[in-house]
Amino acid sequence: MVTIPLDWALYQTYLAGELVHEIFMSTILHRPVKDMDLGLLDIDTCIALEQLANVMATAYSNTVHLETDMVTYNDALDKDESGQSET
Repeated sequence: MVTIPLDWALYQTYLAGELVHEIFMSTILHRPVKDMDLGLLDIDTCIALEQLANVMATAYSNTVHLETDMVTYNDALDKDESGQSET
């Protein structure tokens, strides 16, 4: 794993991604969230990231199944190789 210096803005982005990943995985796997050192992230950011992870987990848990034949759908679009309609 690459070590990112603590004073880089990229480190805060890394922490944010780790927090979202941890909350997402704990939500879909129904396990407690691991303790993380989030000293560089402010509380408002942590709350927003938690909301993001929860929305993503809810969407992941409620998959939508479309009964659409993609070949027929693509033919119905009537597009040539350029992606533009002939009409």
